[in-house]
Amino acid sequence: MTWRGFLIGALIFVGTFFINLAIVSFILVKIPANHFSK
Repeated sequence: MTWRGFLIGALIFVGTFFINLAIVSFILVKIPANHFSK
């Protein structure tokens, strides 16, 4: 495990994490607020 491999892995992990966070936030915003009040 080299530093370069570790950095690439960390960048991929952080990148996918933020992409997933953005997707979930977008979906939650698109869903009407009264959807969960049932």
